[in-house]
Amino acid sequence: MGDEKPCISGACGADTHESKMIYCRLLGHEVPFSYCVNPGARLFCRNITGCWQAVMDINSWIRKRYTDDEISQALRPVSPKMNTLLDLVKKARERNTS
Repeated sequence: MGDEKPCISGACGADTHESKMIYCRLLGHEVPFSYCVNPGARLFCRNITGCWQAVMDINSWIRKRYTDDEISQALRPVSPKMNTLLDLVKKARERNTS
């Protein structure tokens, strides 16, 4: 578990889901499964289970490809924007008083 990373661009050949499309509630338009698996900064989209559970056994798919730590990291809730802004203001104030 964890050694085998997501199949993108036919890397494993057996994954038939990577070109399937689904509506993304975060982005507001359709995206391919391959985007949900590799959206950029995160390991996979934190909403992947909610979006894909009706289409495939997404939980098994994730467990086969990621470690428990990776899954926890990817599914960890994102800090609300207000908390992030307050942290940035606090850090700026600390820099200015030093």
